Parts: sequence; structure tokens; C-alpha cells
Amino acid sequence: MLNHAFARSVRASPALVLMALVLLVAGGPAAPASAQGTTAPRTVKVSPGDTLEGLAKRHGVAAAELKRLNGLKDADLIQVGQILRLPAVPRKGVVVVKSGDTLESIAKAHNTTAAALQKANPGLQPTALKVGTSLRLPPPPAPAPAPAVAKADAEDTGVAPPPPPRLRWRYYGDTVVDWASWKRLPNGVRYTLVQPAANDVGEVRAQATAIAVDCTSLRHNWRVKDAWEAWTIPTPRSVGQQIVLDLCGNAVGEEPRPVPVPPSPTP
Repeated sequence: MLNHAFARSVRASPALVLMALVLLVAGGPAAPASAQGTTAPRTVKVSPGDTLEGLAKRHGVAAAELKRLNGLKDADLIQVGQILRLPAVPRKGVVVVKSGDTLESIAKAHNTTAAALQKANPGLQPTALKVGTSLRLPPPPAPAPAPAVAKADAEDTGVAPPPPPRLRWRYYGDTVVDWASWKRLPNGVRYTLVQPAANDVGEVRAQATAIAVDCTSLRHNWRVKDAWEAWTIPTPRSVGQQIVLDLCGNAVGEEPRPVPVPPSPTP
């Protein structure tokens, strides 16, 4: 019955049709967000003294983009009271392509890579980006794991973690010294295995298999062909002197182990 009455009213007064349509539009649901990942379009009303450049700067957009979006042929021909469209605000995780953008520039601005952008947007043509297109940003990389902390440190037990292992080999030019195997005798002499090179120590000592060092007198001794040489003071800046100074400056007290090596020279 109400429908019949409404129909008669419409036939009697066409103005009611226009009023009904206005009410339906005003009371209907709000326009949905853009399917391309941006919010609803924004607008701005031109006030006295406004310029396109000033409006663009005020709203954080490019003047060229504002001009393109509103189909303006001349940026100086905007009028007071004119409604201008503003670029839609991208949702979080979405970026809108602007004039002059490239895939590389967008990637750099958002701390990602062009390859990651393309992967997040299947079917994207990097060389044919269209202004206004919304691109999904790839998720940020996972934070790097924190360095492992020794259990003793983490629990603050006061127990220091074990020291790192000592390097076994040390090179002096082409000469190799077994640095982790120095042995100390009761008289203070230390010795270890060595693989010398002729260009470092000469042809004779190149046949040595061990070296002994006396830190009291800073002398050294080479074991050549199963026989120990006489104790000598190493030549300045020679490989032998470097070995003596490095050992005697950082000598570590290993347990003594008797072996047949020459006695230390008497002062």
C-alpha cells in the first residue's frame, strides 16, 4: 500500500524523485577504498592567493602530479573556489607510482631492491610503469640474529669463557714454526718444530727440523741433520731474531719435558 502511495506521489510531483535520489546518495554507504591499495581520493578547495606550487608543497605532492591529476593545461589558470583532486594516500605497505619514478628509484626510497619489488608484484613490467599504479612493498627483511653469548656471560656467574685456541702455525716469510708446541726445559730453554725456507735462513739451516731459544741470553740454536748447532745471537732483522723476540716477549710456561738439547750458554 505504501508503495502505491509513493508511486502516486512520484507521478504527482517529479521533484520528489530528485529528493529521493539525493537522500539515497547522502545516506548510502561510503565509497570504498581504491582496489589498488590506496585510500579514497582527497580534494582541496582553491582559496584566494593559492597557487598550484603552493598547494602541492602544502600537501606534500609534486606540482606536476597535481597538474596531471586535474587535467590542467596551465598551472596558472586555477580559480578561487575550484576543487582540485589530490593523490590518494597509499595504505601501509603500498606505494603509488609518481611521474618520473622508476622501479630502481622506488626500491631505493623504500630500502629494498628492484628484484624484491617485482617479486611482490607479479606481472609487473619494470619498463612500463604507469603513473598512479599502486605497488605492494615487499616485507622488511628479518633482523639479523644476535651474536651468541657464552652461557657463563649470559648467567653472570663470574666464570670467564674459555680463551680462543692458540694458532698452531706461524709464518716468518716462507718459514713455518709450530708455535703451539713450544716446550720448556728446566734450564729455561724452549724448543719447537720448524720447517725453514732457504730464502729465509740459508741453504744449511733450510734442512733444520727444530729450533731452540734461550730467552735469558736471546740466543737461538737450530737442529740440522739430527745435530744441534752452537748457540748464536741471531742476525738483526733476520727470521731467527724475529722468532726469538716474539717467543721471549710472550713466553708461555709449559710443563718441562727433558729432551737431549744443548745446555744454555754460560754468561
